[in-house]
Amino acid sequence: MSPSLGLVFALFLLAPGLGFFAGLYLRGQRAGIHAAPPPPSSFTALAVVGLSALAAHTVGALSLSAVRAPQGTGPGAAALRFYETAASLAEHGPHGTASVAGFLLFLSALTLASWIAGWAAHRLAPAKGLLYGWLADMEDAVGGEGGRFVIAYVLSTIENDGVRLGYQGLLRNIILDSEREIRSLVLVDVDRFTHSLTKRGQVITRAIERDPLNLLKLEREDIANAVFEVFEFGAPDRVSAADHGALGGLVRLARGGA
Repeated sequence: MSPSLGLVFALFLLAPGLGFFAGLYLRGQRAGIHAAPPPPSSFTALAVVGLSALAAHTVGALSLSAVRAPQGTGPGAAALRFYETAASLAEHGPHGTASVAGFLLFLSALTLASWIAGWAAHRLAPAKGLLYGWLADMEDAVGGEGGRFVIAYVLSTIENDGVRLGYQGLLRNIILDSEREIRSLVLVDVDRFTHSLTKRGQVITRAIERDPLNLLKLEREDIANAVFEVFEFGAPDRVSAADHGALGGLVRLARGGA
């Protein structure tokens, strides 16, 4: 078998793993947390693709064995010859339209099933930790899902004489990079406030009395620090940043400093 044919064959066998990876990471949502997939050469990506491909082929072989008809006849027996065909293709190359068609048909079905499994797996706790990292515990609350919502308090990089401009609003969307750091935030119903620290270490926060902003998007370079607090539906609609003394919830530096 030539090296080029071996590479193509290996990619075909990894197709179910690539389908699972796509279903797990490449999900479109209007609200929630969007996590960038890891780089293709990273250990995480290789492990997810390789292990899921191995699991898919194992389940496929066991399933076909279970439906194999007596005396080796019927559709189950024909499908079970998929792996024999794959081995023959690897050794001798394509040698018939029927064998190649059967190979591609079964592989397509296995890849589709793996994609569906990846789409469903993102709701499992281990997958949430893999996808969202430090934000996994509040993933179902972002965008007002799961009976909870998230209020974000964001300090911007806009500063004058030690006083920073901040934003408080309902967290609609977060985009994370492959290192699980914040790339951008989307807030709705946004109030503005100022935040400063005196020489004695006293924190002074004052609300800015203006009409709330309907929608605000902040990129990574606009964010100095961010605090997130999760509320159950039925809690007070708004929490004043000026009156909120001890902000609970999850705290994370979006950049290297406050």
